[in-house]
Amino acid sequence: MKKITIILLFLILPLSLLAQDTGAELIDSSIKFHDPGGKWASADLVLGFIDTRPGKQDRRASFAFNNKSGTACISREIDNRKIAWHLTNDQCTFEIDGDTSPSEEEIKQYKKFNVWEKVIYPFRNIFMI
Repeated sequence: MKKITIILLFLILPLSLLAQDTGAELIDSSIKFHDPGGKWASADLVLGFIDTRPGKQDRRASFAFNNKSGTACISREIDNRKIAWHLTNDQCTFEIDGDTSPSEEEIKQYKKFNVWEKVIYPFRNIFMI
């Protein structure tokens, strides 16, 4: 057992010395590898999805984000209505069928489908550099 410990120590010690010193260095090297052209900071992208559900009508959804302007939006079709959650910097707004001022009752009705608070908002700094 003592020999295994010594061998592992000599294997692990050099590897740990070669590792990046900080998390910031790790992120920088990852960005250099995955985005050598430097396009992520100005990315303006839209991802489209179709939710297929057994025995139910398919639903369309999209996730759009613009790193240059610091905005993101998730929109979904729910009950034949277009529901959208917009995030601009740290401001979140709600939209139903193009109406940017829906009633509190409508917001409550569709709030349960809001993925900002649980999924997107906590990770906004990953998407928005």
